[in-house]
Amino acid sequence: VPVFYSVETLGKAIKASLYYHRIREYYRAGGDKATASSPVKFNIPQQKGPLGLMESLELLSSFGIDVPKGGLAHSVEEAENLADSIGYPVVMKVDSPDLPHKTELGLVKIGLHSRFEVENAFREMWERTSTSEASTSIRGILIQEMVEDGIEVIMGIKKDPQLGQVLLFGLGGIFTEVLKDFSLRVCPVNEFDVQEMIHEIKGFRILEGFRGKAPADIAALEKTLLNLSSLAMATKEQITELDINPLIVLPQNKGAMAVDALIVSRQS
Repeated sequence: VPVFYSVETLGKAIKASLYYHRIREYYRAGGDKATASSPVKFNIPQQKGPLGLMESLELLSSFGIDVPKGGLAHSVEEAENLADSIGYPVVMKVDSPDLPHKTELGLVKIGLHSRFEVENAFREMWERTSTSEASTSIRGILIQEMVEDGIEVIMGIKKDPQLGQVLLFGLGGIFTEVLKDFSLRVCPVNEFDVQEMIHEIKGFRILEGFRGKAPADIAALEKTLLNLSSLAMATKEQITELDINPLIVLPQNKGAMAVDALIVSRQS
């Protein structure tokens, strides 16, 4: 008969026992087969350091992670035509691997509702970038569908020297930065792992639906974490770090979209 000398160790033992039985039932039910996926074709530019935003979003999309509609513009006319085809409102972001933190530099414009607003925003952003040190690395200005009415979360991959690819999930903002409310798992993960990751953060109640708000699409969130784990394993020799911030989780049955991402390549 096990003997425990504190409530804390008893709690840890109960949690470990429950985990063991749940994971055993998961594999008995064929859960390992359910998460198997076919090889994905992908392309990572032969460069060391951060990728461009469009390159990052295209890589996420190739692994089944949903991203907003969008395209790169290099002129006012291209920007206006893209905005018309995407549908208003739109978001505009400067795409440059040398400018990963665009918001602080005024290189992101949100909630643009007309060709007139798109034209003004394009001219302003282009003028700002043309005088910056990163002007030679500007890929263009991304015109992107604006995703609204969701809950912002973050997820990412970090290569640990001992553990390999590690997957992170949290609600972002103050929850991650101040309260340290996030979960971690070593890749690859399965359906059971991602369910645990989502449920164990303190902010899970917000995803369930809080104070009259609709519950978030947890199933889409689980799928995104699984796909990100697949990406982590497939690119473990090429990528050292990946951050999706934010991923917007829409209300139930409406999906989840990665609207911004930073991917760091180790290739040279």
